[in-house]
Amino acid sequence: MLRGEHDTAVLIVGGGLTRCATAYACTVAGLKPIVVEGHRIGQGSAGRSAGLLLADPGPTFREVAAAHGLRAARQVFGAWERGASDAAGLLRRLKVVGGVEAYANLVVAFRGEEKALQREHAAREAAGVASRWLAQRQVRQATAPEATAAMRLHDGFAVDPYRACMALASAGTRRGARFFGRSPVRKGVA
Repeated sequence: MLRGEHDTAVLIVGGGLTRCATAYACTVAGLKPIVVEGHRIGQGSAGRSAGLLLADPGPTFREVAAAHGLRAARQVFGAWERGASDAAGLLRRLKVVGGVEAYANLVVAFRGEEKALQREHAAREAAGVASRWLAQRQVRQATAPEATAAMRLHDGFAVDPYRACMALASAGTRRGARFFGRSPVRKGVA
């Protein structure tokens, strides 16, 4: 629990996976952040999540390219893929209990959505963004019977999110970060 006065250049509110990773990154940059969490470090929604480090940002490549241009879309998707890979590498170096499991994820289409997924795959392929179209037989083997089309994406990873959070917090602490659980932040006057 945080008590008394503290001086820091970086205050991070929340002790989930993203914020523990941010605290660790700050320590690598030579900063000594303070992390405050209203409950316990790593015990919020991040600690109960699926623990997926996906190499795909969520919006389709075509949506990002339409909104921001082909070059920006390539950069976004490349950066997202590198981020997943770099995060997995860091967690492996920190020896997260349970490890980091690599896997390839699927983007699937159901009846009537096949053409849109084919256009997405073609746009990625034309831009040099990795994905692999699956034949109908491969789709049936890899997915639920209702899926009619799919493309495989590489460089996805899964971790135990709570253990990953605690490994980052421990590594950050060794480098000078300070973590305070059970320290709710309240709006106040400075």
